[in-house]
Amino acid sequence: MLRVLIKKQIFQMYSSFFCNRKTGKKRSLLSTILVIFLYAVLMLGCMGGMFAYMGDSLCIPLHKVGMDWMYMTIFASIAMALGIFASVFNTFNSLYQAKDNDLLLSLPIEPKKIVLARLSGVYLLGTMFSGLVMIPGVLVYGIEAKPGVIPILFAIGLFFAVSLIILVFSCMLGWIVAKIAIKLKNRSFVTVLVSLVFIGLYYFVYFRASAVLNQVAVKSVLYGEKIKGVAYPLYFIGKAGVGDLSAFLVCLFLAVLLVWITIVVMSKSFLAIATNQGGTVKVVYKRRKIKAKTVSQALFVKEMKRFTSSANYMLNCGLGTILILVAAGTMLIKGPAAMVVLREVFQGEAFQGEPNLIPLLMCLGLCSMAGMNDITAPSITLEGKCIWIPQSLPVAAWQVLWAKLKVHLCLTIVPVVLCCISAIIVVQPTRMIAVLMLALPVLYVWFSACFGLVANLLFPNLNWTTEIAAVKQNMVVLLSMLVGMLLSIGTIILYFVWLGEFVSAEVYLVFYTLLLLVSDLGMIQWLRTKGSNRFKKI
Repeated sequence: MLRVLIKKQIFQMYSSFFCNRKTGKKRSLLSTILVIFLYAVLMLGCMGGMFAYMGDSLCIPLHKVGMDWMYMTIFASIAMALGIFASVFNTFNSLYQAKDNDLLLSLPIEPKKIVLARLSGVYLLGTMFSGLVMIPGVLVYGIEAKPGVIPILFAIGLFFAVSLIILVFSCMLGWIVAKIAIKLKNRSFVTVLVSLVFIGLYYFVYFRASAVLNQVAVKSVLYGEKIKGVAYPLYFIGKAGVGDLSAFLVCLFLAVLLVWITIVVMSKSFLAIATNQGGTVKVVYKRRKIKAKTVSQALFVKEMKRFTSSANYMLNCGLGTILILVAAGTMLIKGPAAMVVLREVFQGEAFQGEPNLIPLLMCLGLCSMAGMNDITAPSITLEGKCIWIPQSLPVAAWQVLWAKLKVHLCLTIVPVVLCCISAIIVVQPTRMIAVLMLALPVLYVWFSACFGLVANLLFPNLNWTTEIAAVKQNMVVLLSMLVGMLLSIGTIILYFVWLGEFVSAEVYLVFYTLLLLVSDLGMIQWLRTKGSNRFKKI
């Protein structure tokens, strides 16, 4: 039975290779091979190549000073961090929130076997991501340092021990997430918040990694002594990866012991958490007045709740709101110093002293950030097979479409206006340019919202099987992003390559603003007439 459960779990994890999640149909053999090949190229070529390059820059300097153990410590630490980051939420979802938990628990199967099957998937995922770090690191170490066969075998064994440690920490953090989730009413916001924290930490580490690694390569002996004193377990792990038998056996023994303890503890707590999803709270009736809403308000609240109830929808289609607010604050803090540099650059002969190039770049940069919000692009598709419900309501089709537009506009225009004000304060342009710096990004937000809704009305896909397919793997979302990039980055290139020789930046801003205004009015008119009729017939 355990073998069957593990096979089911692994197939479920990688089912997207064998069937199309949008339609639920099985892929052809050629399509399956092509998908697996592209996935392997993306993972091994991009991420594996990146860590191979990092290993190449570290291996020789550390090997020359006899710090091979530090090389292994660095790669083992990065592998553990990446593996835990990739599999912690998979632990929570696959173990405690799996849709077939009730079915499996109703069968004569020991909970321990269910836990082992679920953890096999968590282990494979963590091992895959840690392998993208450790395998290139070990290969580079073998090619550059030429340590011999025995140290390479120990390094491979360390990879196995690291994969077990990743499983332990993933289970521990997944258990903490599950205990917290039981107490929460709206988990979507918590998921988004935690995801944003992890994204922020990722980019912080990414941008700081180069400087830190350079410092390690230059001052390896000094950092090595600090690690031996303050973080001795990391030194022990590094020694285990370069041929120290006692260190390797201790690491492997501790990793196996921690895995055994983890399985025992999770087997005992699995039933209590998996069967308690916060749905048994007793509701006490309280009499209160309910304020009546207009049709427009009710539809807007309904669309807003649909957006805020889905972490996938918020993260993939509304992340621009957070980024724009961050940009507004950053601009006020760092903007004055950046303006000094920009003025020196754009007042040179190469740009003919054009005074409004900086406002032009600011405007189109704001448009680029606003284009990251594509809330309307999947809004029709997300109705799915329940599309008949809004169609059957005693309201005009335009009112339903307008409610979807309002969610996009409310969540994007306010941050954009704040960012525009920050840009105006920093740039201090003329009144005409200030008006254009405020009007153009706002009109672009209207364009982005209307275009996404128009495209989704023309190309709806109501036969999706998972929400992530409707939100992320959606042709309309991709089309909206491409058009947004073309209208922001493309217009900058167009001006600098060609139109900058014929018209000033101010004239270009005026023309672009008028073009967006006409496009917005045209799409709104289409949505009110032909778009509304098309919505009724979907």
